[in-house]
Order: sequence, then structure tokens, then C-alpha cells
Amino acid sequence: MKLTDFLQNLFLLSCLFGAALFIFSFITQTPFVGIIAIVIFAISIPFLLIKPQQYSIDELFENLFLTNLLNLNNFLESLNIKGTGIYLPPKANEPDNYVFVPYDKYDPLGKLSSIENNRKKSILFKEGILLRSTGSPIINSLEKKYDVNFSMLDLESLKETLSELFVNELGLVNDVYVEILENKVYCIFLGSIYLNLCKKIHIEMPELCTKLGCPLSGATASILANITDRYVSIENCEINYRERKIETVYRLLVKRYMV
Repeated sequence: MKLTDFLQNLFLLSCLFGAALFIFSFITQTPFVGIIAIVIFAISIPFLLIKPQQYSIDELFENLFLTNLLNLNNFLESLNIKGTGIYLPPKANEPDNYVFVPYDKYDPLGKLSSIENNRKKSILFKEGILLRSTGSPIINSLEKKYDVNFSMLDLESLKETLSELFVNELGLVNDVYVEILENKVYCIFLGSIYLNLCKKIHIEMPELCTKLGCPLSGATASILANITDRYVSIENCEINYRERKIETVYRLLVKRYMV
């Protein structure tokens, strides 16, 4: 129990005790006890009515992550990077999840061959910039803690996989809906713990939602790249704050060996 909750409960008990003591003094005709009861009640009630401001770990994480994304977004803008992020399928000897953001939106797939051959040597290329996925912490946690090998799964089991991992194991969302249609995957995340963070990203830097995505959308894009061995981009992301849902559209691009 948090300290603030404990104090609220303590002052509530004090108020109840003061009220009971006052009734007792009225029944027994003991004015001195009644005065004590009034004093206890008068001291407790103001503290009970005050709602302390609480800063949760989630809020601190959101602010920290948002600050890092703002800095990253400023860095991308300084490089005049306009392209949409492309999530790369991981290599067998290189399990990290990467996203390549090209300088422009023209022929992004044609620029991937040189990137693929130099993943470990550089992050900045003449075609764009190579970054670790925003969802890497989630992916790494799932692979290490739950011994998940996404490359062994298929698209048909995607909803079951996301529900088991995101809902039951990590508690990142309350529910997941998945629809697969040709080369697109539609995902709806209900009650995401990243909802406030995603809302702030949409307000302050909306273009970053498709360039890199939030931790949840980035992790899902990396999972899709793992499962399909295809390049994946985030085509669109919408937030319905009233219904507490995040709708994301992913595009499945070509297989890795085709670039």
C-alpha cells in the first residue's frame, strides 16, 4: 500500500472514531469526551478531504521516454529525414531489432541492400539512419523471460501470441484485436498502458508515429518482421482516447532476400 493511501485510510478511521466518540458522549452525558471527539473530528476531516498529488512510476517513465523521443525527433529533423521507418527482420547472428528511416519517401526498399550488409558498422548512411526499434525493450524482455522465438511463429497465430504476451504476461494492454488482409495487418490495442504516452506523441510530434512508433507499435512491427521475415512499416496510427484504444495499420513489404 502506498503511503498516501495509508494516510487517507488513517484519517478516515480517525473521523469515524471521532463521530462514534461524540455519539458515545451524547448518550453517556459526558461533555469532556464530546469535546475530545469534536477535536479529533475537526483535525481529521481536512486531511481526509485533501487529495494528495501522486506521481507513479508509469508517469515518470512516460515523461522520461517522451523526453528521449523529443530529442530523437529533433535529431531526425536536423538531418532533414522525411521517410517512414522500415523495420528490418533480425539476422540469426544479430538478434537486435532495427528500424531504418530513409531521408526521403522515394524508393525506400531500393536503399536497403547496403544497410543490410553494414548493420553493425554504422548507424548513419547516405540513404538514411539505422536505429534500434522503440519496442526493443519489450521484445528483449519477452525473448529472455518467456523464451519466445518469434521466427518460429506464423501470422495465423499472431492474435493468440499478442494476447498471451501483451495481455496475460506483460499486462501492456487489456485486449488485442488483429485482422490480416493481404499485405496489411490491422491491430487494435484496448486499454494500453502507453495510451497517455501515445497521446502526447500524437500531439507534440505526430510524424514520429509512422517514423518510429511508440514502444507498443514498435514492438509489434518488430514481431511482424520476425514472424514473416519481411520488412515492415507503420502505415497509420490512430488514438481514440475516449474509448482508450490505439488502432495501428502495418504494411508487410518484401521479403529480405528480395532487396
